[in-house]
Order: sequence, then structure tokens, then C-alpha cells
Amino acid sequence: MARTAFDPQVFAQTAIKAQLDTEIIPCPVGDYKFTIIKVDFRQNKGAKEETKDRVFTSCDVTCELDIGLYPEVVEATKRDKIILRHGFLLDINEETGLLDVEAGKNVNLGRLREAVGQNDDSEWTFNQLIGQPIIGHVTHRTMPNGNATAEIDRVAQVD
Repeated sequence: MARTAFDPQVFAQTAIKAQLDTEIIPCPVGDYKFTIIKVDFRQNKGAKEETKDRVFTSCDVTCELDIGLYPEVVEATKRDKIILRHGFLLDINEETGLLDVEAGKNVNLGRLREAVGQNDDSEWTFNQLIGQPIIGHVTHRTMPNGNATAEIDRVAQVD
């Protein structure tokens, strides 16, 4: 059946007769090949008393699973597209407001750049990550509502 143009008015009035799931089945734990599709940043104030006056900058790297390599993941999750996030805090130089490149800083970013073959001293921007393949280790985390969610907690280079 050919799909017709989406009409929000018709869509809103179309009845369904089915009970819907309330939880997403997370991608199984393991190492998988992903492609980086998006890089975002956000800033949050510290939540604890000792950090409430600080602002933390996070990097959220959105990755799409190479689903063709993992039919067992399609079967387990009942989904034909798996998008996961690899997130980490960034160290920002307080004087310049730029990425801190001193020793011991931005180690998680260094690991990501290493995984995509970009961790050298040439000029670099975050946008260079987009389209790059990685091996992401998927883990599960329990959300405040008790549901499990999948996320990438570490990365490695694709062989």
C-alpha cells in the first residue's frame, strides 16, 4: 500500500484499537559498530550544594547502529533503527571559554578522537566527528522511572 501525504487533521481523527507498549526494549549490552550522526552541547548548573555555582558543559554524541550487521539486535528490540548517545563532560578553560587542551583534560573527547583517527595536533572541529564509524560499548542504565535505557559508555576504533 502506497503511503499518502501526511495530513495532521486526518491523523488526529484516525482511531486505533490496540494497546501500546510503555517501555522501549533497549539494545543489548555489547560492542557494536555505529556511525556518528550528530554532536550537540548543553550546559547545566551544578545540582549539588558544593557545585551549585558552577556551570558544566556536556557533549552529546548521537550514534546510529549499523543495523545490517546485527540482525539479532533487530529481533531483540523489535526496531529497525537504533540511535544511542555517548555523552561526557567537557573541560572548559575558565579564562578563554574554549576547550581546555592541557594535560589530563578532556580525556573522554581524546578517546573519541582517537577512535576515529583524529587525535593529533592538526586543526580540528567537532563537526569532523559526523559520519565517522566507531565501535561503541553499549551498557544499560536505570532511569528514575525504573525503566532501563541503553547508552554508549566507551568507544574504540573500528578495525
